[in-house]
Amino acid sequence: MKQMMVRCDWCGVRFEKLTCELYSHNFCSREHFYLWNGQRMRKYNQCVNAMNKPGGIMESRIKRGNLLRGRGEGKTYTKCLGKHEHRLVAEEKLGRPLRKGEVVHHIDGDYKNNDPNNLMILPSQREHVKLHSVHKEVIL
Repeated sequence: MKQMMVRCDWCGVRFEKLTCELYSHNFCSREHFYLWNGQRMRKYNQCVNAMNKPGGIMESRIKRGNLLRGRGEGKTYTKCLGKHEHRLVAEEKLGRPLRKGEVVHHIDGDYKNNDPNNLMILPSQREHVKLHSVHKEVIL
């Protein structure tokens, strides 16, 4: 296989590379590629990324969600940007993201009442089922 001398786009060091592996940007190591790509993505996110511009994707997703909200039969949890609202409220109450397996329980049984005082965080679905079974026995 034929090799060619190229220059690293990050550090400028000359090195040999197979002609079949030549790209528009070449690097002497994977670390230099990661550094270069990180800098490139940082610039992109600051200047070009539509998600970060006023009136961009996030704003339009929020606006669309607000338009669709309340149009269903009312049998599901309300969502904000694709995440259940009661989970967002619980995370804010805890001051950390919910761990895998943690379940948010509505104390008064009204799953539309997302008041922080109405939410209880349980460590697992098993504990949630136990809580509901105890509540059922009290009713019967």
